[in-house]
Amino acid sequence: MYVIADPDALSRNDAMFVIDAQSFGAIVDGLRVVGPVTGAFGVSGAASEKRRIGQQITAPRSARWNRVPPWLGGGFLFRAGSALYASEAFDGPLRPLVSISAGISQISFGPKGRARPRQRW
Repeated sequence: MYVIADPDALSRNDAMFVIDAQSFGAIVDGLRVVGPVTGAFGVSGAASEKRRIGQQITAPRSARWNRVPPWLGGGFLFRAGSALYASEAFDGPLRPLVSISAGISQISFGPKGRARPRQRW
């Protein structure tokens, strides 16, 4: 199977992204895929650099993700229709958080910091 995408037509949450210096993540037809930066989906490179695929598939299929800021615990959030899932790793086990009948269109995280002593925002 081949996947062809126009990166300019996709939002930040639809495209492939770099997880760290060694790996990238992507959601392909609902599958959460992690692969090495140095080889196309693990085709080349050492055996330890093969791609990994998350074992769980949401219904409807997950298409959007957000990286949770470190000060909020880190990890990732995945949106699938009206449901929100959390995972410590991009391809890790999904933990259901909430289901909202109206659907989830966007997730935003507030800034880390303090405006004045004893005031957090």
